Order: sequence, then C-alpha cells, then structure tokens
Amino acid sequence: MTFGERLYQLRKQKYISQEELADTLNLSRQSISKWELDQTYPDIDNLVRLAEYFEVSVDYLVTGEDKEIAEQQDDEQSNQKNANEQNSQTTNNILAWHYEYKSKKTYKGIPLVHVNLGLGIYCAKGIIAIGNIAKGVIAIGGLSFGIVSLGALALGLLAFGGLAIGLLLALGGYAMSTLVAAGGIAVGTYAIGGIAVGFYKAIGGIAVAKHPLGALNFYLGCKNTYLPILKIF
Repeated sequence: MTFGERLYQLRKQKYISQEELADTLNLSRQSISKWELDQTYPDIDNLVRLAEYFEVSVDYLVTGEDKEIAEQQDDEQSNQKNANEQNSQTTNNILAWHYEYKSKKTYKGIPLVHVNLGLGIYCAKGIIAIGNIAKGVIAIGGLSFGIVSLGALALGLLAFGGLAIGLLLALGGYAMSTLVAAGGIAVGTYAIGGIAVGFYKAIGGIAVAKHPLGALNFYLGCKNTYLPILKIF
C-alpha cells in the first residue's frame, strides 16, 4: 500500500472529504488530491500534522509500519515465550519431583531414617522408612513392609492400611491377620468388621466364626475334614 492509499484509507475512515481535510489542516484540496494520487508528497511538517490528526505515527504514514506497535508486539511475543518456557519448566519440575533424605546415623549399615518420595518408583530402606515403597522396622508408604507397616498396601507384624496384612494385628479397609483383624472386611483368628470372618471369634454386621456375634451369624465348624465349612444358624 502506497502513502497515497494509506492517506485515502485514513480519510475515508474519518468520513471526511478532501476539502474538509484541507480546511482542517489549512491546506488546499489540490494538495490533498495530489498526495492521495502519489503525485507529490507532504513535507515533514505536514506529515506530523497528518499523523496527529489521524492519531497514527509518522512511520505508519510513510512506511505502513508502526515502530511502537511493532516493538509492543515483539515485547508481547517475548513475554509470551518466556511465560511458556516458565510454565514448561514448572511442569517439568513437577513431573520430575523427587525428595530423598538419609540420616547419617545407621544401625548395621542401615540408616535410622530414610525418606525417598517422588513421582515414580522410589524405595526407602531404613529403621524408619518413608517412601513410595517402604521397607523398615517402621514403614510408611504406598507399599510398605515392616514390623509396623502403614500404607495403601501394608504388610507387617502390625499392619495398617487400605489393604492390611498383619501377622499379629491388621487394621484397614480390607484386613487379614493370623491373630486380630479389624476393618470393613476382616479375616483373622479374631475378626471385627462389617464383614468379619474369624477362625475363632467374629464380631460384625455379618459374622462368620466358631463364635460369631453379629446381625447375621454363620457358625464355622469342621466335619471329618481339615477344611472349614459353614453351618447356617
């Protein structure tokens, strides 16, 4: 687009005639006409007056490009790029999140405390172990093994978790123990739960045991076999 075409376009956007523009700027209509036909060009003073009147830059009138707008657009693009890079870095940091701590004190080469957590498979081994997978005397984790074990899946002497399997005591949504189990569903020598299956004693909404105590009782016994059978009371 030429200078004359830009001037013509700006004038039409203002809905004014050549004569009205000439009167406003104290110029002749012929001057405006020649500028729009690209037959002549205004001097620097008239360029400034035209730019002020149409509220554009002199750069735009002469070249069709506004330096200030271009710089602003470059700044916006740069800011957007930086924001995208920061967001990407933040996302990568979140996805790569990992924290590990080992105490300097050990017992037979095993740290007293080992914490190993993160997004991924991280195993903690210590007297006290906390991790995605935890193994220790006291183990806390998504999957935990220990004398005292707490986790989504907990196995230990004393187990507490969503699924708890304990040698002496198990507490959880699903609890199984050779001795005492308590949970939504509990299986053990002594069982307490919504559904309780006890080899000796069971207390629950549904109780199955040699000595059941529940809203609905089933008596567990043996008849010439080592496999338990149920006798409906």
